[in-house]
Amino acid sequence: MKTYQPLTLNDYVNNRGITYQNEYENGQLTIGGASLPAELIMNVKNAAVEGIPFHFIYQDQGDNIELEGQSIHLPTLEAEALHVVGCSSNGNLYEEITLLREGNVVCESRLSLTDVIEREPAFNDRVAYAFDYIHTVAGINHHLTSSLWLDSLTFSQKVVFDEIRFQDNPFMHIFAMTIQQSGH
Repeated sequence: MKTYQPLTLNDYVNNRGITYQNEYENGQLTIGGASLPAELIMNVKNAAVEGIPFHFIYQDQGDNIELEGQSIHLPTLEAEALHVVGCSSNGNLYEEITLLREGNVVCESRLSLTDVIEREPAFNDRVAYAFDYIHTVAGINHHLTSSLWLDSLTFSQKVVFDEIRFQDNPFMHIFAMTIQQSGH
């Protein structure tokens, strides 16, 4: 039986990619200051995609991790997959992420995220959430749709790790991550 453990990313968020209608000017998802509609994302009652639960954040310091070569430190976990909800901006992008245990690399995998305004996936990621509009510094833009994408990194064997290290790519954004484990 598969079990899922949504990760708490509150201490790691460094970017504002979600805004409410009264705060458009705070958007930082794209170079032009676009953002996703908080009134839709934060009102999702069941934040599960394909049966995988996710935990979204909305706090003053941000709501997503903009990749800056940082690491997430965790208690030691065993996983068979890592599920990531996010998007890229200014193109369809991918980067390696590294899983470590006690500072030693135990696994590397490619995280691929389609651009926030694309309608079709550029990789093997899937639409997690689709919106009919996007926020810009000038208000709602109904001419552009927006999406958050789900990329599932499945490992060939169970991986035991206590750190996730990202590359430096400020155009990739992670909003939620969940570890998949299997029963023993």
